[in-house]
Amino acid sequence: MEGKNRWVGGLALVLLVLLTSLRVLAQGAEAPKVRVEGDAQAWKEMTSAWKGLQDLRGYRARQRSADGTLEMVFESERIPQGRALRIVTTVRHGGQEIRSETVLLGNQAWQVMSMPGGGRTCRQIPLDRVPPGPFAFPGTGEGRAGEEVVWARRMGPGTSPKGAAVTVYEWRSRWADEAEWKVTGTLHVDRASGLPVWMTFEAEGQRFTAEYYDFNAPVRVAKPAGC
Repeated sequence: MEGKNRWVGGLALVLLVLLTSLRVLAQGAEAPKVRVEGDAQAWKEMTSAWKGLQDLRGYRARQRSADGTLEMVFESERIPQGRALRIVTTVRHGGQEIRSETVLLGNQAWQVMSMPGGGRTCRQIPLDRVPPGPFAFPGTGEGRAGEEVVWARRMGPGTSPKGAAVTVYEWRSRWADEAEWKVTGTLHVDRASGLPVWMTFEAEGQRFTAEYYDFNAPVRVAKPAGC
């Protein structure tokens, strides 16, 4: 029992560290002010593509850490209250893995944890405990007071990992009171649909990729069974 508890504790620590590094990317209730550096037209094109994604009836995304330790699969549904999210997180550590599911519906959220050896637990959680979504796009921030500085440029045409023709943009982000860029990344926008299909970014020494797909899929997010 002691060994199992130590294993669960180790995975929980890994998850905490990784999610903390991602929280600088979380989308809060109120976007910060944004000061744009670099190519203003490129920034306008990027924000237009990102808004198009958020306006969809539904979509899915898969976010992975470069070292394979963390994988998060998101299902997003547009609802009258905004967006509903279902997030399945898998953390791998020491040859083992732990899986959790988080559901956000309006002003309520639940977390389901799969336990080693079978079984699961479910509990209602505060909204600020919901893992950040794949919202690494600059300008979404955490709603903290202050001004966010973004730098953007259009790199040119390219091809996504799935073979789609895309326009590739490079971006950086930091708060105005910080000297160093905190997040850097690239955004790949599908040239046919005008929607983001791929993103790479680095924050707090962790590198990630995010894939966006199933645009306008009939996603249905519901309260987890048994909660």
